[in-house]
Amino acid sequence: MFLKRFLLLSFVLLSLCAQENPEIIQPASREEGLKDIGRYVELFASRNALVSLSSLDYIRYFGKDALPFLLQGLKHSDSQVRCFSAIALSRIPDKSSIAPLIALISEPGTMNLQVLSDDGQKIHPAYDMSFKNAVQDNALRSLQSITGLSFGPIGEESKYKEIAQKWQEWWAKDGKSFVLPQKIELSNLLPEEAKYPIPDYAVYLKDVRICLDPGHGGESEKVGYKRGPSGNQEAESNLRLGRYLRDFLKKCGAIPLMTRDSDRFVSLKDRTQVANLHGANLFVSIHHNWTYRYTAQATTIWYHKTPDYKPAAMDMARYIFQEFTSKVPMRELDASMGLKSDTLIYQIGFGVLRDLSPEIPGVLCELAFFSNLETELKMRDPEFLKQEAYGVFLGLARYLYAGIPSYKIIEPKENIISCSQPEFKIQLSDGLEERTGWDKQAKVFARQMVVELDGKPVSYQYNPATSTLEFMPSSPLSQGEHSIQIFFMNLNKNHNWGKIYRFSIQEKEKK
Repeated sequence: MFLKRFLLLSFVLLSLCAQENPEIIQPASREEGLKDIGRYVELFASRNALVSLSSLDYIRYFGKDALPFLLQGLKHSDSQVRCFSAIALSRIPDKSSIAPLIALISEPGTMNLQVLSDDGQKIHPAYDMSFKNAVQDNALRSLQSITGLSFGPIGEESKYKEIAQKWQEWWAKDGKSFVLPQKIELSNLLPEEAKYPIPDYAVYLKDVRICLDPGHGGESEKVGYKRGPSGNQEAESNLRLGRYLRDFLKKCGAIPLMTRDSDRFVSLKDRTQVANLHGANLFVSIHHNWTYRYTAQATTIWYHKTPDYKPAAMDMARYIFQEFTSKVPMRELDASMGLKSDTLIYQIGFGVLRDLSPEIPGVLCELAFFSNLETELKMRDPEFLKQEAYGVFLGLARYLYAGIPSYKIIEPKENIISCSQPEFKIQLSDGLEERTGWDKQAKVFARQMVVELDGKPVSYQYNPATSTLEFMPSSPLSQGEHSIQIFFMNLNKNHNWGKIYRFSIQEKEKK
């Protein structure tokens, strides 16, 4: 309860501050994500088969939101965009697409997909067949799929004019009253709820504000930058995974904040500002790894500086690693359980973790290796990225399920104090006692408890019967600002988040 009240008050204050200062960096908006759909439609024009087919496979993620962009794609100057837009519309059935698809039957257009030759010296067609009438053929296939009707065979060029006429006559006569048929799609794939069940314990994610940071972005024009053997971009995989993770979190009432929801550049400072200024409780930066050892696969979760810098970040990292590696099969596992200090890479650590508020636990996840051809090709598959997101999601759910300890200053009641050597009384919560009706005593490891006054450890007395601790400064405090920070963990070995209690010593005004 203490923790929830503190988080709510902090968020309200930060929101008011953001409203007063419109220049404060904002989380990615829904509008940004919607505009990015147009980028995938434009990628249909790519002659690189891996790029255009991957975009075609992924665009169904957006569902009905993609319709305006796909309908516009039917009018595109590039025939391949028209062709792929028609195919995509068959996967998102909607009555609004019927008339534009009928009009497309009369528009010839080809499809030209290319791949690199085996010796790497030439570019050649991806298929050994002609796609002379690809636009017309796929317009007809989509119409048949959407309506369940057919007015002639597909592939007979001499009959296209006649078939188009029949579709136009049918639409003029029955279009207004036509109702899309209920389609029965046969598949041996498990349904979403069976593949990715939301566990009951995910309820403890409710109202938790989690900043998701899909790494990189906005630099796709750089030749070879952050790409794998088949040309897959890390930034794109990070973004797609971030969206899937956001969806999982929303299902259980969490409040995800995205640093980006499109292929755009966001500075390291702005990424952390989204978390710092918008009330984030947790920060998760999403990346895929690269190394010169092209067979590498091991997942690693990175924390800032040392384990003591943010113990709560270590807890979150541990749960993410354990759940991710249990859900995503890898040929190798990191020998040290996957947790790494960012000072191994940069002496001052990663920017997104270094500039993060000391009160926000944050980690950087290096998941599958895009330098490994096996996993890089999987990263083009939406299902693999969803599987990765599910692993991270379960890690976050398990972490919150284990309870987040918190504390509340009981005495003094005010944070402006006239006494220079005040006695402090602090109530501890293990984050679990409110879940049960009979065992209300906080379960904490008292021997591992640390109380700091102005950054230095102080002696204290802990009463396990009341879950309170008391201490008094060993000498009078100077006038001005001071701080208290407490580090402790519950029976599940989860540490409290790094809340800092600030107070000031001020002499009473003499009358």
